[in-house]
Amino acid sequence: MRGTDALDRYLAEERQHAFEWGARNRDCMLFLVGWTFIVTQVDHGADWRGFYSDETGARALICERGGLVAVMDGACGPRASLPARRGDIGLFQTPEGEMGMICTGKLWAAKPKRGGVALARFQPFAHWALGFA
Repeated sequence: MRGTDALDRYLAEERQHAFEWGARNRDCMLFLVGWTFIVTQVDHGADWRGFYSDETGARALICERGGLVAVMDGACGPRASLPARRGDIGLFQTPEGEMGMICTGKLWAAKPKRGGVALARFQPFAHWALGFA
């Protein structure tokens, strides 16, 4: 049986917090870059936090920076071609638009608008290997 690791601790911490646009790791984008900071020690969220306070502002900033795939390419480097592994991050198409999630191994973790952390079984259209697993 696998012991508790940094991803388990990150998800447990984020489960305790409500969704909040542009604050800490409290929205779907900052949830991803918060995890990349733990793995890489590079804070890709520094120029995002506090720069928007609602969905319209977040979408405008993402659009200004070339879209979510371009943002993640900049933060995480080239996209992975191998199957996703625990700790990788991915993007999924949802009815509301693109959403980022973190691979837990068999499921994907997301920061939904209702708060906490949700787990789901999805197939990403793009993902990035962070080298965590």
